[in-house]
Amino acid sequence: MKLERQQLVRTAVRENNTKRPYLLVNPSQGKHVPVSPSVALSVFDALAQQVEAQLGREDPVLVIAFAETATAIGAAIAAKLPNAVLMQTTREVTCEKPCLSAEKLEWLTNGQSLVNPVEEREGKDSIGQARLDEESESGNAAPKTAAEKYLCFSETHSHATEQYITRDGLGPALKWAKHVVFAEDEVTTGNTILHLIEVLKAAYAVEGVTFGVASILNGMTEESKQRYDAQGIWTRYLLHTDNAAMERTLGQYRCDGEKYPVQQADMQTAEHVRLLGMPNIRSCAWRADAYADACTALARAVCDRVPQDAARVLVLGTEECMYAGLCAGRMLEQQGHTVRFHATTRSPIQPSTEPEYPLHSRYTLQSLYDAKRTTYVYDLQAYDYVCIVTDAPEPEKQGFSSLLAALKMAGNTKITLFDWKSEYWRSI
Repeated sequence: MKLERQQLVRTAVRENNTKRPYLLVNPSQGKHVPVSPSVALSVFDALAQQVEAQLGREDPVLVIAFAETATAIGAAIAAKLPNAVLMQTTREVTCEKPCLSAEKLEWLTNGQSLVNPVEEREGKDSIGQARLDEESESGNAAPKTAAEKYLCFSETHSHATEQYITRDGLGPALKWAKHVVFAEDEVTTGNTILHLIEVLKAAYAVEGVTFGVASILNGMTEESKQRYDAQGIWTRYLLHTDNAAMERTLGQYRCDGEKYPVQQADMQTAEHVRLLGMPNIRSCAWRADAYADACTALARAVCDRVPQDAARVLVLGTEECMYAGLCAGRMLEQQGHTVRFHATTRSPIQPSTEPEYPLHSRYTLQSLYDAKRTTYVYDLQAYDYVCIVTDAPEPEKQGFSSLLAALKMAGNTKITLFDWKSEYWRSI
């Protein structure tokens, strides 16, 4: 599939961000703008092919996907590599009880593969456990504190500057991997990734490991590229952008799109389905094939619930939870439904009515993860059926209610919340 430039990048106006007043919005990514799931996944696959061309298919690879917008990109890249481990950065500070004892983590002596047994749990769904948990002593071990569990680094230009990456499984994954790939939607200066590499090098021995960045968009200047070259960090991307030129276009937009405030709706009007078996890649490292299998299982469960006569279906992800919903959306498309996918987000973006502007209406929400946090969803439409796919540990009632109100305001009446659970994750 060949995509034109306008299908990969548009400029939008950030709200109340003096550090970086613009945001590059990718209409084909499935984050802010509703898109066919197959289109979004084909974009990610094109990037995955570049990573495969860079690294080959034999070496072990650790893929680290950046929250919030690139979690699905990283998962898609890892799914295409035959020997990959997947994890993501996060802004969700959580605490999870370990589920595998240390003796169940078996490293093969050649350092090329990693094997974990399937762990059956009475009365609970189970997947082939390929979790890398380096410090668990028993399945009944107490949850770790956030300080014990995470490394912290900063993303200075973002609306939410603090990012975290779990320590669980990170040490063994870095010891096992020959390559680390950071997955991003767009790279501007590359400074955030350089900061994370510094944090990793300070905490772990990474001699002999190569680092690289795979992104849909790359706006690095020649000076930024030289910094990467000097450290042996490679980059792969689908489109190079002139970010300074794009920023100069901001003045042409009126920022006059509709802005809907937080409202509440009766939660009894939506179906709530709880599904177990989520590999929590923000809380520990997992084999990429195990994560992909779990997403496929979730997709089947979603498809089983959607009526065949629902011609137009929306699958809506929540904040960092995107790849599973995209997989469900693609499977629905394969069954003959017309599907659109996008997700709620922390990013406050100005809507505007110009046809070429990417976002035309904004609904303000309370987060499903933390009712005190403001989130947004853009350009809602009316569909025959809506599937919300979330991995919120315990979806906030006020957050769910505000999302239902926004969906109903847009003309939606048949709504199901698919509440994807890891048995071990709870918020601090």
